[in-house]
Amino acid sequence: MKFTTQVRPGTFSKELVDGNIDQYFNTLTNYQRALPHANCKHVLNSTNQTLNQQGKVQFNHHYYQIKKHEKLAVVYNSLAYGLILVIMDAYGIINLTFNRRKIRERNQCSPLSPQKISRQINSGIAAYIIVITIIFLLLALGYTQDSWDWQTSLFIGNTLLFVLSTVALASWLTSLVKKSEALSVIISIYSLGTCFLGGAFIPTSVLPNFINKIACFTPTYWFVHNNNLVGATVNFNSNFYQNFGKSALIILAFTAAFGTLQLLGQQLGNTKKFQI
Repeated sequence: MKFTTQVRPGTFSKELVDGNIDQYFNTLTNYQRALPHANCKHVLNSTNQTLNQQGKVQFNHHYYQIKKHEKLAVVYNSLAYGLILVIMDAYGIINLTFNRRKIRERNQCSPLSPQKISRQINSGIAAYIIVITIIFLLLALGYTQDSWDWQTSLFIGNTLLFVLSTVALASWLTSLVKKSEALSVIISIYSLGTCFLGGAFIPTSVLPNFINKIACFTPTYWFVHNNNLVGATVNFNSNFYQNFGKSALIILAFTAAFGTLQLLGQQLGNTKKFQI
């Protein structure tokens, strides 16, 4: 006996229909062989009872939320590369410009003290970074079309911590490197390298273990780690806050370390140069 079935091309429907038909007739044939004296109605009822499958389908309401938050985590992870480039470029351009000999000599004739000029420069850079950070966050919110909830607050808070660590690193690094070519190379290598190793571009789960051990010495790794933690969590219990807080403290530790290194460099370096 042959049946002609019509299904949508390129789908699994044909295999599914053919399998169900084969299963039904194979079961029917087995009952006919096992019960040769039974009537047709009894064989059909036995076949239907055997193939009748009943069960309860339970929908996991958390599954959709987790998948949604994991996508949000990927979007916020991608902000790392742009934030590093923008912040470090801003500090690099300003520091290299105001530490040129002619500009430095001209500023020495200014009625403002070098400390006051440095404070004004720092205020301008801080305002610029705040505006850039707000733009990045608005782009992330607009792209994901996400409503404001507790997960969004955690994503934004984690991003602000990462911005602080990047500012501290950029300020220290640009105070050491005085050549624009060298600084551009360092910024490119650091931004691309840390985002790749830290999991902003590729999930850390697919990277070798030794790469994760290297990446954990960068703030980017812990920034991505916290984003992924928020994305994979539905119930925010004490265990979550312990893990999230631990990573946040590590990012703050990087910030403090970079700031301390810059202060030491200012004490040991040329005090006539502008430090920002």
